[in-house]
Amino acid sequence: MSEKLLQQILDEMKNMRNDVELIKIQVDENTKMVQAVRDNQLEQRSQSDAVTHEIAQLSGMIEARFNKVDRSLRFLEADLDTMYEKTTANEREIKRMKYSQ
Repeated sequence: MSEKLLQQILDEMKNMRNDVELIKIQVDENTKMVQAVRDNQLEQRSQSDAVTHEIAQLSGMIEARFNKVDRSLRFLEADLDTMYEKTTANEREIKRMKYSQ
């Protein structure tokens, strides 16, 4: 082989080595970006899970409160019905007493 051909091969190898170094740098940067995205995704998932858990807790609290209010309203409704019946009976008794005099 001639010296000129060997020099061309050597130059080409140097260029390839430079290209490989640039590719390594790019791969490292891409790897770091992918890791950052993955870390961010895990953090977002963790926050989402926390919010979901908090919503579930609030939903349970609201449902319990609603059930308590609903029960109280039913008792009040029953008390009002009883008071209405007694008031009606008392009014009838008062009218009866007025007419019997």
